[in-house]
Formats: sequence, C-alpha cells, structure tokens
Amino acid sequence: LTDAIPPDWIPAVVAWCNILSFFGSGVLTALHGFSSGNSGPLVGAPPFASPKAVVALLGVGLAAAALGFASPASAQSTSRPKPALTGDPIRDLGNAVKSGQQQSASRANETTADLVGKLNKLALPDFEYALAMAKATNNVVSAPCWQAWVDMLTAQQKPLTDAAGQALTEPDPHLITNIERVSELLAALRPDSPLSTSCAALAGAANRDVATLIGGILSGGALGLFKLPVIP
Repeated sequence: LTDAIPPDWIPAVVAWCNILSFFGSGVLTALHGFSSGNSGPLVGAPPFASPKAVVALLGVGLAAAALGFASPASAQSTSRPKPALTGDPIRDLGNAVKSGQQQSASRANETTADLVGKLNKLALPDFEYALAMAKATNNVVSAPCWQAWVDMLTAQQKPLTDAAGQALTEPDPHLITNIERVSELLAALRPDSPLSTSCAALAGAANRDVATLIGGILSGGALGLFKLPVIP
C-alpha cells in the first residue's frame, strides 16, 4: 500500500482488510452449507442465519470498512482534514494521493525547521569544554569532531557586522535568513563536509553513520548511541 494511499491511512486499511477477511470466511462457510447436498449447519438454523441475514451482515461490514477508509482513526489525529469522497473513484484516489503528498511535505518542513532550531540552541561552551578534555587525554577519535563543531558554531554564533563594521540585528520577519540557516545545515550534513569527515571516527566508534551521530547531537540524544562493552 506504500505510495498507493496516504501513509496515515495504511494501518486502518490493513485492519479493515483483516475484518473483511473474517466476514468473507463466514460467507464462504454459509455458501458451502447451501451448496451441500447433505444436511449442513444451516438446516433448521435460526432466522438470523438466513441468506438475507448473511448478506445484510456482509453489507454492514462493507459499509463500516468504507467509513473506516474514508476517515480512519489514525488520520483523524492529524490536523489536516481528509478529502471528502466524491463518488468518482479516480478523482477520490487523486485527492487522497495529493493530500498524502502535502502531509509528507509538511512533515519534512517541520523536521527541517526543528533541526535548525536545535542547531541554534547548541551551547558553544559545552563543545569547547569537550574539546579541551579530548586534547588533554589525546583522544584522537573525538577531538577532530569537537573541533569541527566548535569551528562551525563559532562562525554561526559570532555577532555579524555590515561593510561599515556596524552590528547587524536579525530582522523580523526573517524568511531569507531562515533559508540561509537551512542551507548551512544541509552543507554541514553533506558526506564531504568538514563536520562529517571530522566526526566519522567518532561515529564509527559508536557503530553508527555520521548522519545519525550528528542528528543525535542536535537532538541531545547522542549519549544513547554509545554502548560500553560488557567485561565479564
């Protein structure tokens, strides 16, 4: 179902497929009872087991499945409403795919904005102290990584001045400034960037790739990437 329907709808569709499979098994059992020449389980059965009741039960299941597909619980948890069904399957499918693409783009933008915000909140003194510790113990694995972080944060967090040497103040709104922040973050995450190459050894020590290590540092969860070996 991936790329066929919006990602938020997939769990509900899978669940309703299982429910329909259950109803289908019951219908097949009932049809087998009708087609058998011998006395089957439906002989002398109560009225609710009549063919009309079985068909009605199947209709209820299909209606419930349609309602569940149109507005599954997982989809209701999102802020963006699902497109209303028009009765035209081609148009409905196109609207569903378009809605899923818009939600995916929205989540991607939120993730980028979050990373930029976390980058601005990183404390330069923390990296400077870690660098001093690594140099004191001659830790050749972590020292290059901390040095790259110190260089990048120092350049990003120092006061900016114009051509005349006057201090610049960040304007409001700052849409273009945000684009520059995203561009700098993407440049830092490139495999050939100074940050990535300098932190490669530290990422290897944690058996992780560099992108995972940098993401852990940005989110404050890098410590969980390192596991000490158990010494018997």
